[in-house]
Amino acid sequence: MVPCSWDGRHDLARHVFHGRRGDLRRGYHEGMEDQIGALGLALNCITMWNTVYLDHAPTRLRADLEIQDETGRRLARRKLPEGIAGIGQLHALLAEHLPVDAEPDQVVVGIETDRGPWVQALLAAGYQVYAINPLSASRYRERHVTSGAKSDPGDAKVLADLVRTDRQHHRPIAGDSELAETVAVT
Repeated sequence: MVPCSWDGRHDLARHVFHGRRGDLRRGYHEGMEDQIGALGLALNCITMWNTVYLDHAPTRLRADLEIQDETGRRLARRKLPEGIAGIGQLHALLAEHLPVDAEPDQVVVGIETDRGPWVQALLAAGYQVYAINPLSASRYRERHVTSGAKSDPGDAKVLADLVRTDRQHHRPIAGDSELAETVAVT
């Protein structure tokens, strides 16, 4: 059975009205229609809010970045837009801070995912890319940041520090084999 959109609405109603118990505690009583009408109005408001928010969310997505040298000195910190524009800005920023004779495999990148356009672009450029489990990044942050506060620029610093000092404990993302690329192209 494939769930339809009403299944999601019913799940939301159970969560809002029944506290996820999914059962009514009492039978029908006078005025219950007003309660059900109010529940419907609340569900419609939640659905509308989610729709508006989810329509606007992709335009606000940004990738925080910190570039460090081998000693951990910050060379740059930026907030890049998602998509091709952000990837292009990343490559330009890296080119500014790399020596002229540097090879792409000298660039080490820590990122909290192992898929997507950013990862594919980083691998295609020849960089060493490490997918860091978000829980590992969180534990690393707890060891090194006393406030416990989470922020995107702080996470970028944590990932940069982590791959600079502890990358031997993590596995680099392997790009597709030549056979896989051939199959993907054809």
